[in-house]
Amino acid sequence: MPAQFTRTLLPALWVSTLASNVAGVLANANRCSFDSVFSSVAGLALGRDGGAIAQMIRPFWFGLGGPIADGRQWFPWIHVDDVAGIMIHAIENDHVTGILNATAPDYINNFEFTQAFAKQLRRPAVLPVPGFALNLVYGEERAKTLTSGQKVIPKRTVESGYEFLYPDIQSACREFGIMFHIDFQRNLKL
Repeated sequence: MPAQFTRTLLPALWVSTLASNVAGVLANANRCSFDSVFSSVAGLALGRDGGAIAQMIRPFWFGLGGPIADGRQWFPWIHVDDVAGIMIHAIENDHVTGILNATAPDYINNFEFTQAFAKQLRRPAVLPVPGFALNLVYGEERAKTLTSGQKVIPKRTVESGYEFLYPDIQSACREFGIMFHIDFQRNLKL
């Protein structure tokens, strides 16, 4: 039965869903004749042109962004360029096998992410998103993925020799944050 890769109500989690589906397909890959078999488990994908940032930019831009619930939950994240980089690294290096956690080596919680993103956008981030509101919008199961994060460590990814392009949340926020300012200025000139 072929895996179906569809975007759900939470497009920010699409890359993670894709990685999980690929991991399921690769679970039986030991019957195949690959030189190197790997799969990755991705954190919340962040990037200028997609991932979770596309969903968050408007509330943050208008000063309505804030931590989810109390903000203390772990926030496993990765820049979309590093998701692609890890996959290329695994394909090009025969010694890379097994499961690689595609999360940044910078372990942060949701509050720390919120502060870094708001700082880069030069916007306040004081309005928390209450957990009950997420339950109403996304349903209890999907909301739970946002309110109770896991601390995911990319130990095998780092040990395999992959060098992150965006190892910390500040560098990632700089990359996509500055581009929003440039895009905004361009739109004003049109």
